[in-house]
Amino acid sequence: MSKKLAFLMDMVSCNNCKTCEVACKMEFQLPYGIQWRRVRVNEYVKENPKRFEQGFLTMSCNHCDNPVCKGVCPVNAYSVNAETGIVIQNSEVCIGCQSCISACPYGAPVYDKDINKVGKCDFCIDRLNAGLLPACVETCPNNALLCGPIGDMQKEGKVRGGGYTYINEPSITPISKTNPRIVICPTANSKP
Repeated sequence: MSKKLAFLMDMVSCNNCKTCEVACKMEFQLPYGIQWRRVRVNEYVKENPKRFEQGFLTMSCNHCDNPVCKGVCPVNAYSVNAETGIVIQNSEVCIGCQSCISACPYGAPVYDKDINKVGKCDFCIDRLNAGLLPACVETCPNNALLCGPIGDMQKEGKVRGGGYTYINEPSITPISKTNPRIVICPTANSKP
């Protein structure tokens, strides 16, 4: 079984408290205006009767199997951990060109104009190495955000949502090209 890690986002359990956002900002001491994890409202169409329904979705880097950020970086600031699949961005090497921002379909890399560098979620790799969960997962009060091996997250997604799906954001990069490792349990009785 693959040891590659993934996030699971349960839109039924999320109440938009933004604890995950705050935990990420505190863990990495991110400056004002910089967020590596963001909660937002997403609209879905309910099947019966057909109408829009809203749910909350928390997103950060999806640690894609084929990270386009890595492919476009002119200074090789991105690397992928072979065992876990975590996509790491080395801000020391970053030249602030923002090519990765343009390429990423999920808005994961974030530019900090004060230091002319890009940064993004690294799955709290230092916490993982210390045997802890990522800060965003550990602090979620409703267990709406989980992480673990991709196979385990897909199984949990089926238990929670009757199936699992991946998010697809409008961008220049199709989802089939990146293969993001995030499992999303959509709101009850809805489909993306």
